[in-house]
Amino acid sequence: MTDELKITFLCPNGHKLSGPASLQGKPGQCPHCGSKFTIPDYSQGEDSGAVGVADEVAGPPAPEDSQVGPGQETSAPIDPDTLAVADTTIAAVPPTMLVQHPPATSPELSSAATGLLSLRDAFEILWARRSTGAYVELHLKSGDILSPEFYSTSLSGPAQGLFATRDDDGCYALAAVAWDAVAQVSLRGVAQLPDDLFAD
Repeated sequence: MTDELKITFLCPNGHKLSGPASLQGKPGQCPHCGSKFTIPDYSQGEDSGAVGVADEVAGPPAPEDSQVGPGQETSAPIDPDTLAVADTTIAAVPPTMLVQHPPATSPELSSAATGLLSLRDAFEILWARRSTGAYVELHLKSGDILSPEFYSTSLSGPAQGLFATRDDDGCYALAAVAWDAVAQVSLRGVAQLPDDLFAD
């Protein structure tokens, strides 16, 4: 049995890795930091004695790599034991395609589709129903209460909300709050109950 030619390269975060030359140009993952990358291909004119740097996988692969028709086979995954650093192996990963889902048009529609109402959805529904004298409170699991004056829909997402309050000196305080840190959302100072929320 002959030993296969080995290559040495660095992951995008600088960890030195080595493995068989047959893995050149294939996707891999660093066992130390978990970064995904394409293993350098020295057959494309690079100096085989130099240590290459793997190209980080920044986005979805080209369509011809990611679409497989009926009856077609995908390339076999690389054996994780074939690429190693000392005693640590690095697993090759198949190309990943990210799928964008269109945002829901409103919290009511997104919760109707799943049957569940998240605290973010509840906050946005109550925030939209503020009127003169009414204000929203976020009761955090830590026991703190946040009464925001402003809410950024463009900079808020499923993981956190961006809020602003005004301090006594007239300056603003911005806070990004994880929705997981919120225990309760309240709309206070409401003179009349919204008919669409409490219909008989």
